[in-house]
Amino acid sequence: MKKGVLVIVSVLLLISGTLVISYVFASGTSSVTISSTGTIIPATIMPTSNMLSSSMSTTSNTGNYEIFKNGAYICVKNVSSGTIGYQSTNATEAFGNAFKSLAQTGGNLTVASGTYYITGSPGRDHGGIHVKNLRDVNVIFQNGAILKIPDRQNITIFTILNSSNVALINWTIDGNALNQNQSPGYGTNMFGNGISGYNCDNLQIINCTITNCRMYGVNYGSDLPNLRPASVINCTFLYNSWNGICFWAGEGGIIMGNEVAHSSDVGISVSNTNALIINNYIHDMDGMLGGGGNASWGIANECIQIGRLVGLTIINNTINNCGVGIVLDGIRNTVSGNTISNVNTGIASAEIIGFNNITQNKVSNWGIDYRGIKNFYLSSGIASYVSTNDVVAFNHLTTPSSSSSSGPAIFLYNTTDVTVCNNTIVMQKSSGVPAILLTSGSKNALVVGNTVESAIGIFINSFSGVYYNANVEQNNLVNCLRSIDDKGGVIGK
Repeated sequence: MKKGVLVIVSVLLLISGTLVISYVFASGTSSVTISSTGTIIPATIMPTSNMLSSSMSTTSNTGNYEIFKNGAYICVKNVSSGTIGYQSTNATEAFGNAFKSLAQTGGNLTVASGTYYITGSPGRDHGGIHVKNLRDVNVIFQNGAILKIPDRQNITIFTILNSSNVALINWTIDGNALNQNQSPGYGTNMFGNGISGYNCDNLQIINCTITNCRMYGVNYGSDLPNLRPASVINCTFLYNSWNGICFWAGEGGIIMGNEVAHSSDVGISVSNTNALIINNYIHDMDGMLGGGGNASWGIANECIQIGRLVGLTIINNTINNCGVGIVLDGIRNTVSGNTISNVNTGIASAEIIGFNNITQNKVSNWGIDYRGIKNFYLSSGIASYVSTNDVVAFNHLTTPSSSSSSGPAIFLYNTTDVTVCNNTIVMQKSSGVPAILLTSGSKNALVVGNTVESAIGIFINSFSGVYYNANVEQNNLVNCLRSIDDKGGVIGK
């Protein structure tokens, strides 16, 4: 799902209950507005004159370098002076030399066509290309330039630390995962990423292709305040063994316009607070190398294990052929305008958290036995699982006639104060499955204004004598064999 080069994403603003998301393309600036009613309003694209509008240094000491192959040698050329300042048969050393120069001057590094084999010893801070303290640098790969690691290196190809205003543009990385250790596991052997970053200010990864890494395609985190967020824009991630993209700590983050496929665990995993995940295409999470999990999730904010409250904005993504489309393990997330199909469960809000707004999504053909994966969400379209104060509204959920194994369209399990309103649900009556199911002690649910066509419209299933105190009103239950099956206590049905 390659588009035109997308260069800079800017601001999330919350003005009088309205969310405005602005971003800059090579061809112009655009934005998305989510009003307080949940409506998504795209803005007009406006031209912009500068294609590379990152904060690159323009002072007189800005460097301009090129890496190219000359027979067995990898050469580093100072383009301004025309001199070759360094050459080596070792690509890792040549890149290291170029980055040392850039750390002093800032500027541009262009990498010419060719395959550059990156070597070293495994380690989070060792092996591969390891750089720090860059300022105002663009590293641009020409067509045909590839970073690749030889067999049994088990290293991260590129690591960047404590740097500011760095753009990695048009990179191609091949991690050669099939010829590395297949199950790296956790601990000291946790290496094998395409790009790793830590504590960087405005790191941009743009229009890159990262494949076959034995762990993550991109792995980024920060623990310092006041850093501008990292962004991964218009990239392709294929056959990376664990996750395509992992943002594991920090404030903000922009993940936009990427294609992620054929990983084994999660396509896009984010534990940052207030990150934006928009316009990505995640599909066929069927990777077989594993080592870090085999969840086959599309997008997940995995924060329970590190105690973070997230507040993600997940909008306008397309997800298909996954175990679960979107998993929310955090609080106050906005999930809107996503299209999800051919999954075991579409969207799951889980694990004693909540205040998630799940609106205007299209979920179809859930209940698929994807790779034999089973989960706690009853193969449902949207599941609120042990969650509080979620809002599930204005979603459209449908199953084709072949989905007789589908669970409910909307599933509330041991929830508190969840609102389910104005959703449209069409399910095949032959399945005998309720469209909306409340079970296991879900309390104080508001179920109102939904349009439902199914064998059973709304089913409240008693659990250990718990009285659900659900408010079920003004729903349009069309041609249901049983409109409301009440075994748990309903008000106003």
